[in-house]
Amino acid sequence: MKKSAQDREIEKLNKQVEKLKKEKESLQRDKRNIKGRLSTAQSNNAKYHWDLVSIRNHAAYSKTSDML
Repeated sequence: MKKSAQDREIEKLNKQVEKLKKEKESLQRDKRNIKGRLSTAQSNNAKYHWDLVSIRNHAAYSKTSDML
């Protein structure tokens, strides 16, 4: 049985819709992944920052206590 031009167009559009849905899901997955990596990087940055601050403070305290 032959398909009409309208039926072929509908099938074509349905395939495009499915493709776009898959791309959207992939992009959402990528976005979650990037947000997670950003969160981890920010956490590590904060940890190292505070470690550096505490080292500096300790060194500054040691210098002032040596002067006394």
